[in-house]
Amino acid sequence: MFMKSKIFLSIVLSVMTSPAIARACSVCFSGDDDAVTHAFNWSVGFLLAAPYAIAGTIATCLVIAYRRAAARRSALDEEQTIDQLILTQEESAK
Repeated sequence: MFMKSKIFLSIVLSVMTSPAIARACSVCFSGDDDAVTHAFNWSVGFLLAAPYAIAGTIATCLVIAYRRAAARRSALDEEQTIDQLILTQEESAK
């Protein structure tokens, strides 16, 4: 039993340390100026930038919504102020 596990372990270690299998990433497998390497690098860049783009889009939408609400609020306050200054016929008859 011990001999079988020892043989199995040696086979697994030899396969794992094989140079063809050890070069698993695109940079190690294809070289520096290969199209696969450039595609891999661009895909990593897009994956790194995606959370920031999503968070930036959400933050921009929230800022725009806040500014629109503030503009509506100030326009409504200004309208109410003007309405208080205008005398109606009922008020002027008093």
